[in-house]
Amino acid sequence: MTFAKKHYFIIGSIWGLCMALLVGYWAMNKSLWSMMFSFEKYNGLVPIFCGCITILAIAKLFDKKIKNESYWLRGLILPSVIFMSGVIVGCLFNIMNYEAEYTFASQFYDYVIKPLYWLTALGLPAAFLLGGALFITVYTKYNPTRV
Repeated sequence: MTFAKKHYFIIGSIWGLCMALLVGYWAMNKSLWSMMFSFEKYNGLVPIFCGCITILAIAKLFDKKIKNESYWLRGLILPSVIFMSGVIVGCLFNIMNYEAEYTFASQFYDYVIKPLYWLTALGLPAAFLLGGALFITVYTKYNPTRV
């Protein structure tokens, strides 16, 4: 078993997190250092860090437990599950930083529902594309006679 097949989900998750960092860098149009510390005024880096750690932990677990080489499972479904679990954990850590002067319902909407919506709308298609492309790259053999 090759390195890429053995650590398939970890490689895909690291690629996905790097792409998310580049998209954030592009969207905020700031230096990387100032971009990371601009989150401090919004809730800090704790939700982002916890979401990333969750993504990598679940990817490592899937690398050990999932042996099925189905395109639908490895290429589309499980990358989406890994992504969504990181988003949900990050959003739940986000709600822990809420301010007491607002109601819990409004804070839940602002710090869980809105980020969950936007991260899903922007990240789920990327998870499908990255998962499919990585599956095709790792699990199909290159055949120069087939064009």
